[in-house]
Amino acid sequence: MLWGNKLNTSPSRVLILGGAGWKNVGDDLIACALKEWAGVDGATVKIVGGPFPHDNAEYGLKLAGDARSRARLAWEILQADYVLIGGGGLLDDRMPNFYRPFTRAAFLCRLLKTPYAFAGIGVGPIQNEETKAAYRAAAEGAARVLVRDEMSRERLRASGVKRNIEVTPDPVLWGTTSPAESSRRFDLAINLRNWHTNENPKVGYDGPSDTEITHSVAKAVNEVFDVSRKIALVSMSGQPGDNDAAVLATLAPMLNAETETFFDSTPAEVQTAISQASSVLAMRLHACLLGAKAGSKVLGLAYDPKVAQQGTTVGFDAIQLDGEFITTGANRISQMLRSREEVVRPALKPPLVPWRTSE
Repeated sequence: MLWGNKLNTSPSRVLILGGAGWKNVGDDLIACALKEWAGVDGATVKIVGGPFPHDNAEYGLKLAGDARSRARLAWEILQADYVLIGGGGLLDDRMPNFYRPFTRAAFLCRLLKTPYAFAGIGVGPIQNEETKAAYRAAAEGAARVLVRDEMSRERLRASGVKRNIEVTPDPVLWGTTSPAESSRRFDLAINLRNWHTNENPKVGYDGPSDTEITHSVAKAVNEVFDVSRKIALVSMSGQPGDNDAAVLATLAPMLNAETETFFDSTPAEVQTAISQASSVLAMRLHACLLGAKAGSKVLGLAYDPKVAQQGTTVGFDAIQLDGEFITTGANRISQMLRSREEVVRPALKPPLVPWRTSE
């Protein structure tokens, strides 16, 4: 692909487009990591985000999905020297709004001859042929494609993408550090997702309901932690209909241990709380990854394939939320929580920014 004169060694203006700004802590943290990464050569970096900027940050552009927002996005892409697609979000085809902003931005980049790269993005199951074609065009037109695990690369390959696809750690993991044991305030951090109820069933999901997951978690945790222990209950999303606090508030009175809630916290506060826990039990992927980054013992509750994918890549266990969980889940969770095996994970460095070929 020819990018005219825009494919510079050190771009001065970089635009990041992903899922930040929609009250999802994981997506906000990815955008933060990419912003720091993209600014390594002194570039001015703008984040394209939703209406809820994280940590009171101001985004360079807020998207609402209307014609005016799309026109503004096209203008920003025209002004940018480089566009990074992947500040949160997932490439799959569960619903159109999960992928159309990414493929639309890639199309605009090609049309306006602005170089772009996919950076640290995950790829979920892709079933629809139309979606596969859209991803093929977006990936083949990119200057580089960096995905966060091997399964994501395989899924793009299965969609017909033939170009080089690089596997790099999730941006949230870049610069992994393990705090001293003396800084651990919590015996356990728990994150559960408002995922599957009778009133709001998930199409294609045949695992336990939120109520069944909550009761299994409470049973397991109470077998291991008594009233002398302390547990952090951490929400990773405040989106209406997808608010973790609703499930965690139900769990709290079921637990014997003392609890502290982090229900409307900034990404920085969530990261600190999880890093201060010796163990992490979580449904949300980035709660698991924050625990891994802090050197905590992590058990993921895999409601989605991406949790187990990253468990294999990063090195933490994951229990599938399937039909067997109702009868075996509590026992498996309690066994993990009783384990005292030391967790050692290597520091994970970020890849080179896409416009560099060497240090």
